[in-house]
Amino acid sequence: STLFPYTTLFRSHITDRWVRAIKGDARTYQEFWDEKLDGFGCRVSPDGTKTWNVVCRRGKAKRRYTLGSYPEVSLVEAREQAGDKVREFRRSDQLQRSRRLSFRDFAMQYLEEHAKRKKVSWRQDQERINGKLLPAFGNLRASDVTRQMVISFLKPLRKDTPVQANRVKSLLSKMYNWGIGENLVDHNPAHQIPSEDEGGGKDRVYSEDEIRKIWSGLDSLTLPERAYYHFAFMTGQRLGSNMRPSTGALEKNRLDD
Repeated sequence: STLFPYTTLFRSHITDRWVRAIKGDARTYQEFWDEKLDGFGCRVSPDGTKTWNVVCRRGKAKRRYTLGSYPEVSLVEAREQAGDKVREFRRSDQLQRSRRLSFRDFAMQYLEEHAKRKKVSWRQDQERINGKLLPAFGNLRASDVTRQMVISFLKPLRKDTPVQANRVKSLLSKMYNWGIGENLVDHNPAHQIPSEDEGGGKDRVYSEDEIRKIWSGLDSLTLPERAYYHFAFMTGQRLGSNMRPSTGALEKNRLDD
């Protein structure tokens, strides 16, 4: 049999007129690549058969898809199919990389790309990640954390500090929901895990001894954190609520001389 070398020719743009007019070359196969859609092209065999192709690349990895022959598959249809294949390849590639993402790197990405940019209370997220989540899941891949792992992790925390357990579970769920939206993970292991009954009301009156101990502990902080926590403790507001108090709120609640 005769072996035909491939000749790759570059064109600025493949059009209907062009694909109708192009002829086969008895001496060689021809490949024409479209500049409108990267990787999309038409292979013309020596007998004039025109076959649509798309090549998807990432680094040294490459995959070619055959999309059908012209005129059975029109240029518009072939270009749409090519776009679908490119997006499918990218999603698959991103999913493969996400499966190798460590929980530690995933948590740091959440902090830097989401929490610090959109949450005034991001420091609380950071404390819970460093204090609770990384010791439990830091050595795992983010995709390997399962629902049962989360339930087992929360069990002793719920027994000792049910409120803290609820906050940590809520943070973990928010992290994974964010990660799903960013194509970093494909599941949320904390989804629909029930919250623990926190018991009773939220009112808590500290004794004078407790107040002295808390104030002494706050004094060990450096500015501006010390002033921030002093203000939060004196006003009884939730952390984050007093980060940007409105002028009206300050006027309404000002202390009389």
